[in-house]
Amino acid sequence: MDVGEADRNAVVVTRHPPTKQMCLQALGAAGLKVRVESIIPLPPDSSRVDLMVVDLDLAPEASSDLIGRARAEHSEAVVFAVADRAEKVRLHDALAVAGVDHVLCKRSAAPAQPGGPTRTLGPDSHALFTAARRCLDPAAYGGVDAYLLPGARFQEVAVEGSQHVQPTFTALGKYLEALGMADNRLRYVDAVLDELLSNALHYGPRDADGKPRHKRTDNIELLPGEQIRVRFGCDGQHLAIAVSDPFGSVERALVVERLCAAAAGKLKPREEGVVSLSLSMLSTAVNQLIFAVTPGRRTEAIGLIKVVGSNREALEYGTSIHFH
Repeated sequence: MDVGEADRNAVVVTRHPPTKQMCLQALGAAGLKVRVESIIPLPPDSSRVDLMVVDLDLAPEASSDLIGRARAEHSEAVVFAVADRAEKVRLHDALAVAGVDHVLCKRSAAPAQPGGPTRTLGPDSHALFTAARRCLDPAAYGGVDAYLLPGARFQEVAVEGSQHVQPTFTALGKYLEALGMADNRLRYVDAVLDELLSNALHYGPRDADGKPRHKRTDNIELLPGEQIRVRFGCDGQHLAIAVSDPFGSVERALVVERLCAAAAGKLKPREEGVVSLSLSMLSTAVNQLIFAVTPGRRTEAIGLIKVVGSNREALEYGTSIHFH
């Protein structure tokens, strides 16, 4: 089944009707001609494949093998892996497979009838659309602005050291209060900012040997030209928090390691004063977690939270993770 008339091609490998429908809509809207298949190896086709969505629920016990076979057929394609939200360990493990930089949960929803089973819907259309669009045209759709509707206004705070951390939280709190967000949502968002900003401030600056320059207990004052930028904005559907730094110290392998450990419940607490990347809370608190790293030059970490409906409804979507 083909949909669209674009010159960029996507293949979706799934037998799950809601996933099929969501991919057809979101990827087609992102400018891709979408073909849906139910098996790997794929039927013969001479078309170049730019993006491939692989449903890991096709082979729950052999997810890595499934991805490996998909990559072997179309090594040039960007691979998105999707799976049931309850399979967080498998999704995070998929990030460790070479070439997989995008994992998305299928949404879980309340039973259609009281006492019935939880329904498994397709992956988040917003996450699919924005990630695919950025993969196809990173110059046009890089940065946090691309994740909110056009015209959404952002506030920006410059952080030059520990003395600017609390004013940043104060600015975010006032912004959210002006939007009428409830107290429980404010605490939730504060925790997201805390992890993103703490990682940039404590983990980003390095010494000449490439080791963290500060301990977690240090009162940090950044050097000239090392300013961290915090931006946050909302379009009525999503709240975006972005933290960018000029260090480019975040390593993909370490992020994946800690996400996998958090998903498996094996993430060890930080030792006092020791700098280590913290991601345990982010893997559940946001609906999209995006990293864009230029090693040694820049890191941008973005957290997106759905603000329509309740916290419980936002949690139904799970967390998609993307590396650009």
